[in-house]
Amino acid sequence: MVKDDGGTAFPVTRPAPHVGMTLRDYFAGQVLANAAIAPYIDQGSQVSRLAYTIADAMLAERQK
Repeated sequence: MVKDDGGTAFPVTRPAPHVGMTLRDYFAGQVLANAAIAPYIDQGSQVSRLAYTIADAMLAERQK
């Protein structure tokens, strides 16, 4: 099953070879940039999973 990636974070109006990051990636990056997760930063891949879990929840909320 393919996860909803939310489409492009920064849509382009003209054809381009690369459409950029997905909204899911953008949300996950914003989670990582948030100081609230700073205590967990030494946990590496666990932080990445947490970021994408939160990003997925944000995308699900957008669908409501």
